[in-house]
Amino acid sequence: MENILMRKTKLTNVIKNVKWHEIILCVLAFTFARVSINEQYYTIGIAYLGTLYLGKELRRWGGVFTLLGFVSIGIFKNQVIPYILITILILVIRGVMEFGMYKMDLRNQCIIVVGATGVVSLIELGISGLNMYAISLVLIEMMVTGALMIILKHGVIVIYEQRKNFLTQKEAISLILIFTAIVAGMVDFYFELPLFKYIYFRDILAFLFLIIVIDLGGINVGVTVSVVVSAVLTMINYIPMSFCAIYNISSLFAGLIAPIGKVGVILGMGLGQVIGFLVFNDGQIDMILMGAYLIAGVIASILPENYFGLNAWFDEHGRLAEEKLHIERVQRIVGERLSHFVQAFNTLSHSFTKEPLKDMWLTDKQVEEIVEEAMLKTCENCSLNNICWKHDAQNTYTNAYNMVRAGEQNSRITMRDIPDKFRSNCKSAETFAYMLNFNIDLIRQQTLYENNIIETRNLMGNQLNSIAKSIEHLIDDVEEEVEFNKDAESYLRESMKAIGLSVTEIMILEVDENVKVIEMHTLPFKDEKEQLPSRVCRVITKALGVKTSCEEFLYDEYGCYFKLLPRQRFGVACGTASCAKGTLSGDVHSCMHLESGQYLMALADGMGSGEKAREESIATIEMLEEFMKAELNYELALTLINSSLLLKSNTEMFSTIDITLVDTTTGIAKILKAGASSTFVLRNNEVVTITSQSLPVGILKDIDVEHHSVQLEHGDVVIMVTDGLLSTATDVLGKEETFKSFILELQTGDPQYIADTLLAKSRRLLAGDYSDDMTIVVGRIWEKID
Repeated sequence: MENILMRKTKLTNVIKNVKWHEIILCVLAFTFARVSINEQYYTIGIAYLGTLYLGKELRRWGGVFTLLGFVSIGIFKNQVIPYILITILILVIRGVMEFGMYKMDLRNQCIIVVGATGVVSLIELGISGLNMYAISLVLIEMMVTGALMIILKHGVIVIYEQRKNFLTQKEAISLILIFTAIVAGMVDFYFELPLFKYIYFRDILAFLFLIIVIDLGGINVGVTVSVVVSAVLTMINYIPMSFCAIYNISSLFAGLIAPIGKVGVILGMGLGQVIGFLVFNDGQIDMILMGAYLIAGVIASILPENYFGLNAWFDEHGRLAEEKLHIERVQRIVGERLSHFVQAFNTLSHSFTKEPLKDMWLTDKQVEEIVEEAMLKTCENCSLNNICWKHDAQNTYTNAYNMVRAGEQNSRITMRDIPDKFRSNCKSAETFAYMLNFNIDLIRQQTLYENNIIETRNLMGNQLNSIAKSIEHLIDDVEEEVEFNKDAESYLRESMKAIGLSVTEIMILEVDENVKVIEMHTLPFKDEKEQLPSRVCRVITKALGVKTSCEEFLYDEYGCYFKLLPRQRFGVACGTASCAKGTLSGDVHSCMHLESGQYLMALADGMGSGEKAREESIATIEMLEEFMKAELNYELALTLINSSLLLKSNTEMFSTIDITLVDTTTGIAKILKAGASSTFVLRNNEVVTITSQSLPVGILKDIDVEHHSVQLEHGDVVIMVTDGLLSTATDVLGKEETFKSFILELQTGDPQYIADTLLAKSRRLLAGDYSDDMTIVVGRIWEKID
């Protein structure tokens, strides 16, 4: 009894250790070798043999089964002999490579197979007689062989690796070709049934495959497979051309009723066959095919729902759900970025006043000015001045007023527009009319110029508003601009199990192959949660080699949420202080972290002081903040701000801009100045001054920005100021030297205390005699400890 059990155990182990996937691939080589095109070219068998290089046994037995396939057709058949020789040559070259321990890959195997095909074919041509047509066919066959190898390789790898996940498009196409070759190259047999006459196994297999594919993959995959299968069966002269349409109609109807389930697919295929025969076969139903379909339907109905694991190749639901989640995250991330653009463009649009165009018709006041100007130029030295403009002023002004209105109506005052009485009383009537025309033209030109400016401003505002609205519409339809590393996500999901976290959702966002953000949802964690973020960060560092910090951590009874960002080497602490010349300060500042990993310190000084200067500064800083949040290039941002200030008003409205952008990863600070005062960098007991000779924004069309780069270190202090502290009417501060001495006297690293202290000392020195607003922005750099 024990011996019997031992034999059964050994038999079970033997069966388990059998490499069934390699056996399948080798047997398929037999069917591939039997597939011909026009009973002349057996190229697909050679191409398939070329893909069987993944294992030693696979290479050898694949070659044997390929030879058996060719021999089964006819060993002495003229069309087959060259392919037998090609197979032998490939096996010999592979044997030499194995002996020399050369690594085999798709590239060198493709070269071997294509080369062997060319060599044998050219030798055959040399024996039978060379000609250009035959040589061109050989070249085409070589290219087709290489292309088929590349295509079939994907399906062979799926079978060899026993893949059980969703197929890619390349893998699906490759497996479709493999199955079609199986159907085309198999040794067919039939059996007889009443009513249906002969039932061929090849037909049963074809219909069974279509039913399974449509049931698992849907209508698109099913129709595609039916086209390929029917086309190949036509090429090997197995079915007439009209039957291709019948196969396709059957698959189409099966796909349409597929939502019902497997039964719907089977019934739909039968209905499609009947319609296909009626339309494309002169109304004659082919009972042989109908019998094969019915048997295939019965077999499919008793097969398990997962079709022995094949459903994993077509199980798109899990993948679609994951991709949908990724798309939603992308829409949210990119949508947030675009919303900053929307706000920035709206700010620009609203900054342009919606003024109505000025009326081209003259007001009474303008007419009065025209007449008065003409009187001064023409009548002032006239001997009749007193008579016309004192004794008869009412009639004279009425005549002049009517002349102006006539000229306005007719575009110009003519001789007939001059009243007869006015012409008889005035000896310079024509000169007076000329001066009226001249003054009318001046006012018209001035009105046209002002309307052009208004139109330009309104047009610019409308354009910017349109851009903002367009971006708002794009937010809902935005496409993915970033990459999600799914391989890293899968690896990290497994790594989290080591600390007891079961990850339900994970997203790793990469930009330029650098991790930008990691978001992760997990099931509830029972142990102590306070140390969980740091433990998660350590796992990420070990798994991905990226140091992260937990930006956000939430947990409740439903699970945990983590938002992690790459850890920055440096941090920036900021402090500010300001003092207005009057009730309102024209200086506006900003200090903020950017999602790009930079820290922004900005200072704007509107020209002058008070409400007008403050409005310009606020508009400048608000636009700058939105552009920086949207990660817009800073040069483009400053250009847009400059254009806004240029177009905003006819009067001079401009502002200085002082920007310090600190890269918290490298510690490099970019200092940008447009008309701004000096920036000071305090390191130990030394002060470095960064000056600027540029002009403020809003003066010239082409913006003048000075760029400076400074490598900051731990403990460095960056001090930005407006010109109210460095430039006074009496130059009490001695420009920069006195302020630098104030900096060197500091005994603290607290940025807020530094800003308050420097401003207080400057105010005491000025004793209340402020010529301008004063603002100080201080940033202290510190290096984080791992």
